[in-house]
Amino acid sequence: MSGGRNLAQELAGTFGGVAARTASKRPEDSWLYEARSGYWKRVLSAREQGKGIAWVSFCAMPEIFWAMDLVPWPMEATFGILTGLPKGIGEYLDIGDRFVSDHVCAANRSMIGAAVAGDLGVPDVIIHASKPCDSALSAFSNVAGYLGVPHFCVDIPYWQDGATFEYLSHEIELLVAFLEEQTGRKMDYDRLKEVVQYSNQAHEYYGKINELRKLRPCPMPGVLLGHNAGSFMALAGTPELVGYARSQYELGAARAARGEGQVPDEKLRLGWVYVPVMHDLGLFEWLEREFGAVVPMDMIGNYVNTPIEDLSSLKSIYRGLAEKLADLPMVRESRGPMEYHANAVIELCRDYHCDAALFSGHMGCKHGWAIAKLIKDKVKEALGIPMLIFDVDCFDPRIASPATVRSRIGDFLSVLQA
Repeated sequence: MSGGRNLAQELAGTFGGVAARTASKRPEDSWLYEARSGYWKRVLSAREQGKGIAWVSFCAMPEIFWAMDLVPWPMEATFGILTGLPKGIGEYLDIGDRFVSDHVCAANRSMIGAAVAGDLGVPDVIIHASKPCDSALSAFSNVAGYLGVPHFCVDIPYWQDGATFEYLSHEIELLVAFLEEQTGRKMDYDRLKEVVQYSNQAHEYYGKINELRKLRPCPMPGVLLGHNAGSFMALAGTPELVGYARSQYELGAARAARGEGQVPDEKLRLGWVYVPVMHDLGLFEWLEREFGAVVPMDMIGNYVNTPIEDLSSLKSIYRGLAEKLADLPMVRESRGPMEYHANAVIELCRDYHCDAALFSGHMGCKHGWAIAKLIKDKVKEALGIPMLIFDVDCFDPRIASPATVRSRIGDFLSVLQA
């Protein structure tokens, strides 16, 4: 079966074209697309450059792969991008529906469809994690079996404590051993140390960006949160991500120094506390224009990782990466007891001075739907702010169209403002 599309080539062309047009028309904004344009060129030319390709889930650790000359290709992020482009992912969802139930997350169903169609090629290895997502847990392993590709599942424990970090450190050691055996590439301490130093620099800048986003008025647009998430999933550990984060911080700092907000007359601050709607690229801009409402932070863009301090050995670096993995967006919220998720939502809404919260109930996230009302009640109790819960498929516009989603949110905000 062939879908007739080369997705790596398609995305490299899309980002390359956008980067070129931005550099020509708005050179001051060229940083926004340069890093990811270069990334997709790396994916496209990986084999020619003597590098391997690893399909990874959104909660992988790119540093490990860059250190071993493997290009990490995050699958959920890929289909999150594709669903917002003109061709969309409908054809892949239709293929995926022949093999798995429609309650499997659309991001994973579309990966299955594209893999069966042959439009993703074949990677050297497939790496995923046991949490937070049951859909990913089943989809990645079955795609690996279908393609005949070796795969490894990083087991993430339930709790968030020292024992979890020790366990995850060992899991990372096992992952590295697996990659060495399957690819013939050896982990080099000096190379990993260099990669993690780049990662540390990027996280330092992102911590500063987070502080800027807490200001009122917020100097940064909501749409950057999606750019940040996709960039960190793929490029953590590269100098390109450092340049991207530095440029974004400098832009925000300059605007903050002038007292400028993304919305000139900021009326509302909204905490987007679940997966953003990826098939509506203009949604955040619509909120800003129509309601004077800014999204200072969302769940997927909420990277709170601090730099890894101890780089003295492979073991200490693995421990630092373990702590980072356990605190990644969605891994942080969607495992363990319900209080983990509720506390993360309350912290986000409190720290970013939100007037209300939006819980986009992605139909593929059964674990999210199970606790949505409990979280709403806890947010109201802790902060006194309302939370809108609405059903949507964040990847598939056929379930709830952009117009439907905007109508639901618009009604809520109109009542809130009244």
